[in-house]
Amino acid sequence: MTACPVVVIGHVDHGKTSLVRALTGTDTDRLPEEKRRGLSIELGFAFHQFPDGVIDFIDAPGHQDFIHAMSSGASGAQGALVVIDANSGPQAQTIEHLKIAQLLGIRHWIVVATKADLVPEPRREQAMADLSAGLAFTPVESTRPILCSAKTGEGLRDVASALQGLLSAEHVRTAPRCAFLPVDRVFSLTGVGTIVTGTLLGGSLQIGDSVVTVPRGLPAKVRGLQ
Repeated sequence: MTACPVVVIGHVDHGKTSLVRALTGTDTDRLPEEKRRGLSIELGFAFHQFPDGVIDFIDAPGHQDFIHAMSSGASGAQGALVVIDANSGPQAQTIEHLKIAQLLGIRHWIVVATKADLVPEPRREQAMADLSAGLAFTPVESTRPILCSAKTGEGLRDVASALQGLLSAEHVRTAPRCAFLPVDRVFSLTGVGTIVTGTLLGGSLQIGDSVVTVPRGLPAKVRGLQ
């Protein structure tokens, strides 16, 4: 059976989890803290069975404090569902998530403009034009957004059709040319210093190599490897 993992990315509170729930019937927010705060903290998982195979959704947190979780989820994906509030357009984490997903080799994109029920009909054309303009010079600048609403169901069939198209797409993952390590855990040990864990993508690392931590661009040096 064909399966395609798709990471769901975008700015916090733009409707990612609501969209996944509308498409799959699964609430990917499992933790009590997530439900209390109304935002995703950890990766959430759901799936939808199509005639040609299964789309596995990886619902990534949108808040900047949980960017490590988003990077971890995107590292195993073959496509990205980019969720943008049609009212506010692309925001800081939208752009950052797009850059990270591109670095991780994702080449298949679906852009969804959510919360269509909150956009008055006279404003829709301008709202979509503004949204597309905000995506200029990004990996999805040529991808036409799909306007939808998780609340009313408007546009969900179009989103599902685009997702089904990913099952027949040629999935060619190109690893980054340089070494890239999405960090999933950080801790310190006395006498050792900062330790990070993750799955190394792209090139190799050696002790003594100079590296840069993103998105802040802080320089670091590899002092040990396991």
